[in-house]
Amino acid sequence: MFALLAAADGLLAQLADWDTNAFLLLNGLHSPLADTIMRQVSSTWVLAPVHLLVLTAIFHRRGWRARGALLAVLLLVIAVDLAGAHLIKDLAQRPRPSQEESLAGVVHLLGGRRGSTFGFASTHTAYAFALAGYAGLLLRHRGLTRLVFAWALIVGYSRIYIGLHYPGDVLAGAAWGATVALGVWWFGVRLGQRSLARAFSGPARPQLLDPAAPASHSSSAA
Repeated sequence: MFALLAAADGLLAQLADWDTNAFLLLNGLHSPLADTIMRQVSSTWVLAPVHLLVLTAIFHRRGWRARGALLAVLLLVIAVDLAGAHLIKDLAQRPRPSQEESLAGVVHLLGGRRGSTFGFASTHTAYAFALAGYAGLLLRHRGLTRLVFAWALIVGYSRIYIGLHYPGDVLAGAAWGATVALGVWWFGVRLGQRSLARAFSGPARPQLLDPAAPASHSSSAA
């Protein structure tokens, strides 16, 4: 038993060492231009375009019942994602690289902001991947799905670049966010919510992104 615990501790220490080395490599790839870009990518306003895309897709659906169901799922995804990410932080209690005394003077800390004490998992990345997962399930469009997930990946990388998260923090955040989006969708659609299933299987793309799609007719209720 003690041998297994010792082996597990050794493995965790090795993983932490690899994570630190990967962080120092990725965080060190900086330039004045990249600093400007990543500072903007890591800001909250960069979430606005994907929110707009998702809301456009929701309100393109016919019937207020379908729109309400999709909006409720979106809010549930956001709530579960953020609550879970903060709970993971409290349980793991892994300091951010910006808070590690052993890395002081080594981390490229963009803007000088060190963030809160704990960084596992990345809340920004979890939110981005939850939103991307929901958008992919809603839009059912391969090109747009790839685009929103590429956006989420860039958001995740920006958290490493500015010095606030290890790669492991970002990977955990991405896994949590995508899992929440898929899990909420599965429970809502697969466990008998027929109206929600119909809402998700409605028009796959917002009309403003698909000029060839037929015009949507107004409907007061589903």
